Amino acid sequence: SFGGVFHPDLAFYTGGPEFIEQVFDAYPDLGEHIDAVAFHPYRYPFTAPEHADEHQVSLVTDICDTADQLADRGDLRLWITEMGWHTADDALFAGVSGEDQAAYLVRGALLSAAQGAEMFLWYTFRDSGTDSADQEQMFGLHEYDADVLSDPPAQPKPAAHAMETLAQILGEHDRIEDLSRWLGLDENTYAYEISGGGGSVVVLWSAGEAVAVKVPGEGSAEVVEMDGGVSSVESVDGAFELAVGGRPRYLVMEVPMGILGDEGEREVARQLALMGFDLVYQSRASRGAFDPLATRGAQQLGVQVKRSALPLTFSRAAWGRMAAESGRFGWAG
Repeated sequence: SFGGVFHPDLAFYTGGPEFIEQVFDAYPDLGEHIDAVAFHPYRYPFTAPEHADEHQVSLVTDICDTADQLADRGDLRLWITEMGWHTADDALFAGVSGEDQAAYLVRGALLSAAQGAEMFLWYTFRDSGTDSADQEQMFGLHEYDADVLSDPPAQPKPAAHAMETLAQILGEHDRIEDLSRWLGLDENTYAYEISGGGGSVVVLWSAGEAVAVKVPGEGSAEVVEMDGGVSSVESVDGAFELAVGGRPRYLVMEVPMGILGDEGEREVARQLALMGFDLVYQSRASRGAFDPLATRGAQQLGVQVKRSALPLTFSRAAWGRMAAESGRFGWAG
C-alpha cells in the first residue's frame, strides 16, 4: 500500500490531497504497483464525524474526495489506517468526552464502511500518559497503565465497550446500506442496515437533536445499546419506534426489514427475505407502480402483489406506470 497520508490541512503540514497529487505527478504509473492508499482523516479540531463548516469538511466528504482523486489512478482500495478522537481536555485542539469518543468511533467506522473504506483502524489501544494538555497521551481505548504486566489491568474507556459491541454486531455481516432516504429522515439523522451474515441490523443515530425513528417490521426485536446493553421492543402498526440521539443504537431483527402493508404484501416480504434479499421496504414507488421493493447487493426488485386467479393480466395503464417507475430507477426497459 501507499501511505498513510495525514489528511488535515494544517499550516505546518503539506495537506494529504496535495501530497497525493505530487506523488502521482512524479510517478504517474504508481497505481499499477500498489493495491491501496492508506490515509488518516483526523478531525482538526476534533469535531463529530458528520460536522462540516467553512473550515472543515465532514468525514464522508473527506473519504469521497479521496476516492474521486484516485478514481483514474487504478483499481485502488481505501484504507483508513489511523483514526481517533482524544480525551485530553486541555490540549491545543481540545479533546472530547469519553462518551463522545465512543459515539464518534462507532459513527466514524460505519460512515467509513458505507463509503467503501475497506479498513478502519483506531488510534490507539491505550493512553500513554495522564497529561491532559498532551493530546498524544489520550487517544486510547483504555486509560493509562503505568505497569502493563501487573494487575489490575488498564480501565476501559466507554470507547472500548463501544468497539467491542460494534465488532459483535458486525459479526459475519459484509454489507452496509444507507436507509436514511427511504425512512424519510432529516439530514442530521442516520440509518444504516448491516446484513449478509443472517438476519439484519439497523443502526440509528442523530448528529443533531434527539428524534423518534420508525423502522418497518413485525413482531419483536432486540435493541442493543452502544455499551452492549440489551432490551426488547415490539412493533406497533407494522413498525418499530426508537428514540435516537448521538449514541448509536442497534435494532437487531431475525429477518431483514419488513414492510408496511397488508397480509399478502408481508408474506411476499417474508419470502423475499428467505430468498436472501437484504432489504424489503416500501417507498414512494411502492405506493405507486409497485408494492414492495427489495434489494440484494446491487440487484433491485420491484414486485406487484396480486390476489387474482392465474393467469394474471395487467391493464395498459398499470403496465405503463411500472415502465415509468422502472425508468426512474434506471432499470432496463
